[in-house]
Amino acid sequence: MSLSKGSRTSSVGSCAQLKFPFEIEPPIQKLTFGREYAVQGVSMKQKITFHNKTTDAYKMTVELSTSSKYTMEADEEKLTIGKRSKKSVTISICFNTIATVGLTGSVTFQVKKKVLIGSESSSLALRFQMLGVIPIVNMKEINLIKKINKSSANSIIKEKTGSSHIAIRENTCTTETNSVDLSTLTMGLNDSVSVGDVIGKHGKYKEDNVFIFKLDTKESRLTKEDFKVILNNYIDIHHQNIIQMVGMNYDSSLLLLENDTMFNLEQILEKPLPSLFLTRCCVNLATALQYLASENILHRNVKPFNLRLVQHSTIFLGGPLVKLHDFSLARYVHEGEELNDYVGTMEYMSPEIIQHKSYGLKSDTFSLGMSILHIFSGKKPYRGMNKQQIEKFVKNHQRINPSEKVPIAIISIINKCCVEDPTKRPDYKIVINLLNDYARTLPL
Repeated sequence: MSLSKGSRTSSVGSCAQLKFPFEIEPPIQKLTFGREYAVQGVSMKQKITFHNKTTDAYKMTVELSTSSKYTMEADEEKLTIGKRSKKSVTISICFNTIATVGLTGSVTFQVKKKVLIGSESSSLALRFQMLGVIPIVNMKEINLIKKINKSSANSIIKEKTGSSHIAIRENTCTTETNSVDLSTLTMGLNDSVSVGDVIGKHGKYKEDNVFIFKLDTKESRLTKEDFKVILNNYIDIHHQNIIQMVGMNYDSSLLLLENDTMFNLEQILEKPLPSLFLTRCCVNLATALQYLASENILHRNVKPFNLRLVQHSTIFLGGPLVKLHDFSLARYVHEGEELNDYVGTMEYMSPEIIQHKSYGLKSDTFSLGMSILHIFSGKKPYRGMNKQQIEKFVKNHQRINPSEKVPIAIISIINKCCVEDPTKRPDYKIVINLLNDYARTLPL
């Protein structure tokens, strides 16, 4: 949320100017309501505590901005704050629109000293600006698509000429030129998309193709509260390399995600693919994780299976080839916080999780390295090992030897991401730069 602070002092009419007398606890200069995006029809609240450290008493009036787009309320609009005392005000806001721009407003706190003679006053304005509002969707507004036209998936990635082929010269030992047709590679594959244990269905909502996830507690191990956590995970995540939420409903445990992807990357990795394509997929993943880390979000299940191929992308332009999916295990990590729960997929899991130690944001960096290894080798890490063998392997501080198929420059990147000490793992920006440097060595 992008916000700005209003003036802390003002003079009203002929009244004497007075510095705003209270401290705010905890100190804030803006209203956030806990998130950047709101949910249509769902009230959000923020508690503001004023600490009066002076020996004077004051009267305060709360003035709320008005708009047809939202309703704001304060639990108290007129209150008295005694000397050397504290007083809290709770501001609530509820958006009734799904507009994505211009959702701004403010709350102004007008303060007057409580005296018999004189009327010294001041004000403090706290502003907010929501980036957008997630619409509340009813199942009646959705048209299910029972049969998917498979021909629509025949062109996931297009060359500049508009054909469904990727024709790229591969930098191999034999200097062969390979032409890869992804429509052929994906032909006959079954496409199933899930969020945790909930399987998605194809549908249309307001003329847009969507994936529909409706919780069925009989078929899923999730409870309604679990699914509500998943809904919350998606609300504030907005990036071109991540599958986006386009609608939801808490009460009916309903989630709509954009449907501009088909198949997951893992489904085609055992087939011949150009290094430039593989490298750009890794760049897309690292870029998505860079964004999540900037928002203090840990995905906790990074792997090629959770990378969805974008339809109608082109390898020559800057748009995404893959998008990161499935935030059912994601967690917001507070500053200085470390997690302890054992979650994820063993083959991509960081040593600290496997060893049941505490972990933080750098855990996803290790998973990125293991995903890059899978993407370039075409095979899952620890291939042939069961979970007990993987755990023993990791606890003995052993390391996987990448196959000869993986370029030396990529092995170096993997090794940097998969350092056992989380504090020595690189920032995502460094990984992205190294991947782009390697991509520049590949002939077009």
